[in-house]
Amino acid sequence: MLCLFAEKDRGKLNPLKTEQWRFWVLSTKFLNERKRSQHSIGLAALNKEVGPGVGFEELKAEVDRCINKS
Repeated sequence: MLCLFAEKDRGKLNPLKTEQWRFWVLSTKFLNERKRSQHSIGLAALNKEVGPGVGFEELKAEVDRCINKS
């Protein structure tokens, strides 16, 4: 799983607010099969290859989906 503190408004920054985070759930198999880099991935590539990520409230469903996909 990868996560990003995504809030851009400096006046609202609060890392304890889960709605300010985005999460990407992916398997190590996905990273191992990447042609470009197995050790890193940029945000643009992550969004293109995996999708826009999910909020905290959707995280459990996304983890379950990834487990069932394996």
